[in-house]
Amino acid sequence: MRLPILVLAPVFAACAAGDSTDDDPRDTLASPQRATLAAGESKTTVHASIRRPDGVHGGEADLLVASGQLVVHVEREPDGHDQLVLDELRVAYQDVVLPPAYFHDGQVLTGIEVRLERPLAMAARVTESGVVWGNATADLRLDWDLRVDGQPYGLAPQSLEGLDLELIVSAQDGALRADLAVFRDGLMWTWADDVITLADATLITSAYGGID
Repeated sequence: MRLPILVLAPVFAACAAGDSTDDDPRDTLASPQRATLAAGESKTTVHASIRRPDGVHGGEADLLVASGQLVVHVEREPDGHDQLVLDELRVAYQDVVLPPAYFHDGQVLTGIEVRLERPLAMAARVTESGVVWGNATADLRLDWDLRVDGQPYGLAPQSLEGLDLELIVSAQDGALRADLAVFRDGLMWTWADDVITLADATLITSAYGGID
């Protein structure tokens, strides 16, 4: 199993190199704070496969983020076991043209969006450099449509379960930054007894906002 912390380790290093702060970031994040995903700093990959009469064909596909946002806050607890809460997460993707070698009618996946199904709480860990981080297992909802000859057809929403999620949040000088990594190793979604599958998904992104 890949560990998200290995991917986000450079963020810790960058924060550690900066100036430390006496302000407790958990106090700054006491109320929900909203941040916008930076599409140019986002990367999503997934392994897709299709079973044909001559065997299984597949490869890694890159999905381009169109927009997105997240909402985060820290729930302070009397016993000191504070919780970093991801209240909302929504990621919308650009259209995906399906390979014409396998889909012959110009099919396009459109309206692609993943979002957190429910608020996600995780133990809040605070570093000396003033960032809060946590990790948990998340369930995401996938919404999408299929466009054929310009006509969209709604596809059933899908629940993507058991994804590893790691979140790092800093809130200094009136600015909010959140770095997020989401992973799922192995099979994630299948259609018609594995005729089409999605597996080994990765989402890495950063989001920015102001402190309310």
